[in-house]
Amino acid sequence: MQMFILPLIFLYYMGVLKFKVKKQDGNARTGFLKLKHGIVKTPELMPVATKATVKALTSKDLENLRAQILICNTYHLMLQPTADVIEKIGGLHKFMNWKKPIVTDSGGFQAFSLGLGREHAVGKMYFPGEDKSAHKPRGKSIAKINDMGITFRSIYDNSRQFLSPEKSIRIQEKLGADMILVLDECTSPLSDKQYTANSM
Repeated sequence: MQMFILPLIFLYYMGVLKFKVKKQDGNARTGFLKLKHGIVKTPELMPVATKATVKALTSKDLENLRAQILICNTYHLMLQPTADVIEKIGGLHKFMNWKKPIVTDSGGFQAFSLGLGREHAVGKMYFPGEDKSAHKPRGKSIAKINDMGITFRSIYDNSRQFLSPEKSIRIQEKLGADMILVLDECTSPLSDKQYTANSM
């Protein structure tokens, strides 16, 4: 099961967001993150519910595993079943039958996975010393990035889609997550210093 470490700083949030440090020892700390749908004890690992489900697990399974919070993918949900459908149902919590907190990403990771990730044939991780020539391109980029946002082809029907920072926020508000993220660009681990500086 894929997991992400829950960052303590979010650039945008919905509802109530309060954080309290419980104990600190040097740079290590534990705390409580209070959100609309519950309290998350930190540090915490978030199961990834990409398409509003954690593969092969039910909501009950996740409760039994003591999952406190899930992360869903804005890119996939805006395409299928769409944010409008999820909003009509009453938001992700009702759609997923999940009563605890939910985070939605911005869709920015797809700028990488559908763009330079394909061209560089790399995933989220790259280790120094790895042979760059071993990475054979998986295909041409189907994402283009400029100062206005990301233009890409849908992986479902090849339709042309555009995601701006404003549209990303509107979609995530419709999804009804406890915390939402601003649109970012996840750069390739093989991008050079100049590309990374321009992206920043």
